[in-house]
Amino acid sequence: VLKGADLLAASPQLLSAYEVVPADVDCWEWRHQLDDGKWHRLPDYVAGVLEGSFRSGESFAHVRVCELFYLVADFDNFTATVATHEMYRGLHSRLPLDEFDTRGPSWRLTRFLRGQPSVEPDRRTPKVMEQGRRKDAEEVRRLEGADKLHVHTLAGKLVLSMAKSDAAEMYVRDLIEDLSAKLGVPSQQIRLLNGVQPLEIREPLQPLLASQVAPLELSAVVDTSRALSTKEAETEFDEPIPEDVPGDGPRWEGLMRKAAEKLRNRFR
Repeated sequence: VLKGADLLAASPQLLSAYEVVPADVDCWEWRHQLDDGKWHRLPDYVAGVLEGSFRSGESFAHVRVCELFYLVADFDNFTATVATHEMYRGLHSRLPLDEFDTRGPSWRLTRFLRGQPSVEPDRRTPKVMEQGRRKDAEEVRRLEGADKLHVHTLAGKLVLSMAKSDAAEMYVRDLIEDLSAKLGVPSQQIRLLNGVQPLEIREPLQPLLASQVAPLELSAVVDTSRALSTKEAETEFDEPIPEDVPGDGPRWEGLMRKAAEKLRNRFR
């Protein structure tokens, strides 16, 4: 399953074939160029720390890798180096950059969207990507008949028209995800209204469809000020990420222990 997911995420052709929405595509990878001249993938935890700090607008980030040794990343120049600090303040403590003692030369970092490798770092954030993706909704042809479901924007543009029978087994969340792909907007920022009544994302559409003899007319509201939280989208159908998936931790720690030993011998 994991290999298949990685293959799908790395292939633009497969992404297109399986209609992956834009929100699923924005996954950046971090790599560093070592002495052999090759670009190596950073461990998931290290890459996650760097990505979080970069998105927060920080100019640098540090990750404790072994004892008092840290990997320090410079986002202005996209380089990394090994440095030491005289004390350990805990896993999530932020240390001032001028308190680190550099213990060797720096090496290059890069960051790129998965499936689009580049030695030139991609400095875009999800917010910038989202703004670039937004597009005007294309108006669709209205299907005639009482057994139809229609969704309009607040401006009155018809963005979805379908038979009620096709939506009978759908939930509100399913409809929102379809609209997310059409509008180029994250699903968490879309709300459906029946008149002035907001619909809950966990609500099945069948009772609503059955209660209307006439066509069901819904409105889609886009609120770009809403934070992109995943909690609101959770339902009983969501699968939690298993905690026992093997990662790069032990291998990374082994490499860092060897590097720390070499550095200790070098600076004695």
